[in-house]
Amino acid sequence: MDAAAFLDALRSPAALAVLEIAWVLGASVWMLLERRSPAATLAWILALAVIPILGVPVYLALGPRRLRRKKLRMALARRTIGPALEAWERATAAQLDRSGQLMRLATRLDAGPPERARSLSLYADGDDCYRAMLEAVAASRDHVHAEYYIVEPDGAGTRFRDALAAAARRGVSVRLLVDAAGSARLSRRFLAPLLAAGARFARFNPVFHQRLGQRIANFRTHRKILVVDGRVGFTGGVNVCDHHSRAASGEERLSVSLPLAAAALNFTRREQEVLQCLVEGLENKAIAERLVISPRTVGFHMDNIFAKLGVRSRTEAAVIAMSRGLVRRPSEPV
Repeated sequence: MDAAAFLDALRSPAALAVLEIAWVLGASVWMLLERRSPAATLAWILALAVIPILGVPVYLALGPRRLRRKKLRMALARRTIGPALEAWERATAAQLDRSGQLMRLATRLDAGPPERARSLSLYADGDDCYRAMLEAVAASRDHVHAEYYIVEPDGAGTRFRDALAAAARRGVSVRLLVDAAGSARLSRRFLAPLLAAGARFARFNPVFHQRLGQRIANFRTHRKILVVDGRVGFTGGVNVCDHHSRAASGEERLSVSLPLAAAALNFTRREQEVLQCLVEGLENKAIAERLVISPRTVGFHMDNIFAKLGVRSRTEAAVIAMSRGLVRRPSEPV
């Protein structure tokens, strides 16, 4: 076969299809070996498949550079706490407390090494946490980055929004990322003061189509993170809503006041909370709203409660729970 015939054969649809398949397979293997996040890997594979000629130089210019920056950050972090990491590696499990064992496990699973902190404050109450968050935002000078599963347009959410807006008006770089499902009640009108001040706002994984949403509805961000100037950080289980404020809701958190008798049946704290709500006569939707979980999760906990109590109905579960002292009676004070 001469060169002209060979080139003509390459121009045929079948040959082009074979070349495209081979290119996509090769690019896929290449990206998988780079050990990126699943989302980044898929994005680069699609980019290289759609624009194979331009995609390669774009990736060589941007892709490896990001990996080098990540490796440099990891190297600097390991160098900073190198002596502590070496001590963890040499120590036996008996020589480490629980925190030390967990940190060593994280580093062995290729997670970033723990970093030093000058101080650590624990907030068992949402109101105390909110006050500290607002004070940190008010004192910000460079940036405020926040990511939350739930930000409600209520009292707590309004105060948080106003604090972020005030920081943005001072010239602070403000970014707020919320989950599209958990913070679905945030309207354009509520966000208008924040956006007008110059802050950046985004929703994680918005679901535009019901059928599509059935497949990715559980792909949510449940993070609760606030970082101020790279020096002060907040994390944990407190969303920005009145439900986590004792002053606003007027009630104690159930998890700190339930009877200890439920421990004998190996109830989790969440199952105890669901059981308490059941005794109070709340339906699944009301339980989900109080505990800030999905109705499907409520049903999952209900099934576990029924199995542990050996019952088949809500009424039976409520009667047994009250008779055994597993929960507070509705008339009992918190």
